[in-house]
Amino acid sequence: MQRREELAALLGERIAAHSVAEVLERLESAGVPAARVNDVGEVADHEQTAALGLIQSLPEPTVALPLSFEGERLMHRRPPPRLGEHTAEILGELATTVTRSRCSTRPALSRPRADFGHVESNA
Repeated sequence: MQRREELAALLGERIAAHSVAEVLERLESAGVPAARVNDVGEVADHEQTAALGLIQSLPEPTVALPLSFEGERLMHRRPPPRLGEHTAEILGELATTVTRSRCSTRPALSRPRADFGHVESNA
C-alpha cells in the first residue's frame, strides 16, 4: 500500500480522540469486525480468564494454555524461565554444537596436525 504510513497517522489521530469502547461501537455499527486486544495484565484480570481457570500459581500467577482435553485444562508443570535464566547454558550448548559440526564436516586429511617439531629419521 502506498502512503500506508500517512494513512496510519491520520487514523491514529482520529482514533486517539475517542475511548476504546466508542471506537469499537462505531466500528460494529458500521459492520466492521473488530475486537479489543488486551495486554497480559488485562487478560489476567478479565472475567472470562477467571471463569476458564486460566490463571495458575507457579509460584507467581501464570496464564495457562486455553486448551482442554477430555474436560481437563492443560496446566504448566513448572513456571516459565526468567529472562536470561538459561542463557549461559544455551550459549554453551550452541558453542559445543557448532564446534562439533565444524570438526565433523572438515575432511580428515585437512585437519591440522599437532606440531611436535621436526624429527629426523636415520632409517
